[in-house]
Amino acid sequence: MQIRNGPVFQAGQFLSDAFSLAQLDPYFLITPDAWTAPANLRFMFSPDGLTYNVVHYDGVPLEVLCPAPNAAVKLRPEMRTWPNGTYLKFLSAYNDSKIIQPVLRTFKLVAA
Repeated sequence: MQIRNGPVFQAGQFLSDAFSLAQLDPYFLITPDAWTAPANLRFMFSPDGLTYNVVHYDGVPLEVLCPAPNAAVKLRPEMRTWPNGTYLKFLSAYNDSKIIQPVLRTFKLVAA
């Protein structure tokens, strides 16, 4: 297992920077030291690092609850099968509202 920093939300943003999955098989996310509640995470996927689309599962945007600072959030099996060499961005949202993160927020990704 390895731990990688990222994606990162810059201050004043609701969309993170891009994160390359390279050859990673992610299992957990670790939430930042602080997080603007009640925001959850949605995922944006790109095969080329240029064009991103919100990831849906069974017709609903894929969303992960961010329960607390420094929480390890286990990814469901369907969230661990991203194609190698693709890219992700995180979207800070609650229901259909985007939630701005007022200061820098860095997630960690635990992967094999």
